[in-house]
Formats: sequence, C-alpha cells, structure tokens
Amino acid sequence: MNNKLIMLCIVLTFGHMHIWSTHIINFFFRSYPDMSEQQQAAKYAHKIKNPGQLTKYRIKSVSADPQVAGIFCTYAGYNTVSNLNGQVIFPNKQSKPAISIVIASHFTPVSLTANTLRNLEIEKGKTYASFKAERKQDEETEEYYWEVEPTTLTNNIIRQDAIFILAKPDKVYVPTGITLALKSQNLLLPDIYVKKGIMKIARALYMINLKQFFAPVKKEFKQEKAYYLELVN
Repeated sequence: MNNKLIMLCIVLTFGHMHIWSTHIINFFFRSYPDMSEQQQAAKYAHKIKNPGQLTKYRIKSVSADPQVAGIFCTYAGYNTVSNLNGQVIFPNKQSKPAISIVIASHFTPVSLTANTLRNLEIEKGKTYASFKAERKQDEETEEYYWEVEPTTLTNNIIRQDAIFILAKPDKVYVPTGITLALKSQNLLLPDIYVKKGIMKIARALYMINLKQFFAPVKKEFKQEKAYYLELVN
C-alpha cells in the first residue's frame, strides 16, 4: 500500500511539473580564441617545467573573473546576465524557431505608458550589429540546423522579441552560416563569442538607470459580485 502511495505521489508530482513547465531559449557565451591551440600549447609549455609557475598560473585562472560571466541581455521584457558558465536563459515567447539578435552598447527605451516599454531603440550615432537565427530542417537528411545571417534594423528599432546583448559590437562575435541544431521545444542557439576588453562593469552601471523598465509585473485583484478582476500594474 505504501509503495502504491509513493508511486502515485511521484506521478502527480511529475505531472504537475510537466503542466507548469516553461520552454526556454538559451545560449552560451564563449571566450573568443585569440590564438590557435598550437600557439596556446607553445605559450604555456615552459610553465610545465617550472612547478611554481604552473601553480601560479592555475591560481590566477581560478580566481580571475570569467570573461563570459556578467554580460547583460534582454528579451521580451526580461533582463538577465550570463552566469559563470556563460549561459543565458530566457522563457521562450517565440511562436516559430527564429529569433533576432542585436548587439549595442547603448539603447533608448521608448515608453508606451509610464512604466511600460513599447520597444528599445539604438541611440543615434551609436553602432550596432544585428543577426537573424532560424532553425530549419534539411529535407533530404531530416537533420535540424541553425542558419545565422546578418541583418539591419528598421529605423534603429529593437523589437521586443529580439535578444539584445548590451556590449560593444566589436567585442562580440556571432558566427554566421550553418550550425547543427537539436530537435527540441527548447531553443539552444549557437554559441556567441566575447573578446577581451568587454566592459561589463560599465554596462552594469548603465543598466542601473534603466532597471525600472525591467521590474517584475505587479498584479492586483479586485473582487466583483461573481468573479475577481485581475489588474496589472
């Protein structure tokens, strides 16, 4: 009897998780390789001969701030930063497996109401880079793949359903062309590479002035005669 109750609880728990689960869009920032593997091996080969130098190098690599962490990104009203592994995760609000990616160091929020954004715009005179990533399926092999190509913005407007990366465009490299993809309800975009010198602290200070536009939605409920009216602030 106890075993049956345990199994029932497990089924109900996983069923609940499945009903309320949210599909995601995610990708990883990777460090842009500034040298080939052969060059890296030659650079550190002499350190292996000296245990003291090797230990010093290992301590430095562990204690240093990861280059791929702390990069601000927005999407569909959500604001987040890449974690220590360089991963960025958003809830998937796309109806199709296609998404725009925009990179710029400055943007202007265009308000719909006092605390609601209509869209973002690139500041005049500021450079940007934009791309479109679309997941497709090969008709012959039935394999899935991402196709990434550069694009241009219309009137410098960043759509709400675009992933916006707050960084200088010359410090972020988005590989174009075809990359193999997984068949999944979750979208795992191709890796994006960041170069040395990306100014994460400056971008964090920049976002402090705009944090009110990415605050959680506040809901209020008003009781009517036969139902509750939900109000969104």
